[in-house]
Amino acid sequence: SRFQCFLLILCHCAFLVMFQTSSCAFGRPKQPSGSELRERTGQATRRKVKDSVGYMTEISDSEKQLLTRIAIASEKRDWDKVQSHFATYTGTATPIYNAVMNAALRCRRYREGASTYEKCRETCDDLTEQTFNAALKIFGKLGKSERVCEIWEQARKECELSYMLVASRIHAAADGDFETAAAMLDLLAGDQTSTVLSLLQL
Repeated sequence: SRFQCFLLILCHCAFLVMFQTSSCAFGRPKQPSGSELRERTGQATRRKVKDSVGYMTEISDSEKQLLTRIAIASEKRDWDKVQSHFATYTGTATPIYNAVMNAALRCRRYREGASTYEKCRETCDDLTEQTFNAALKIFGKLGKSERVCEIWEQARKECELSYMLVASRIHAAADGDFETAAAMLDLLAGDQTSTVLSLLQL
């Protein structure tokens, strides 16, 4: 909806302002030592790989092939094919379930996506940020506000706060839900955002 699109844009702007403010508030930063730079670079690289592939390094070759087939069917919006690929899967690789949930969103099969999330919770040991992002959007589409809140609380416990996670929570909010939008944006940019949103309601 226009309301959600506007809030996502505002969320992105708030994130950029917060980042620029934190970077510039204390003037020019001190030059890090060589060891500090190596440590930061290594941590950032590991985090990027882990987040971008959703624990891909822990899945088997056959699961990688299955993931590819699901992704191709998802791109074609062929839900029947996605289901066909996933129907016989009995493993516990979170990326497989994430791919099916994203396919459900793309194909607008929200009930099936919700079932996939519940199965993922029962089967997989680790839920990733991608899991919660998809689940928030799916249950938001189904109008399950209480379930959305439960998923959000679990995501906050298991994941670091990120722009994408907050954006998914805003996406799951009902139209006109300024209270939730303000709460989410406060997490990124502080109390100033609440003031902006309260003015928008006048």
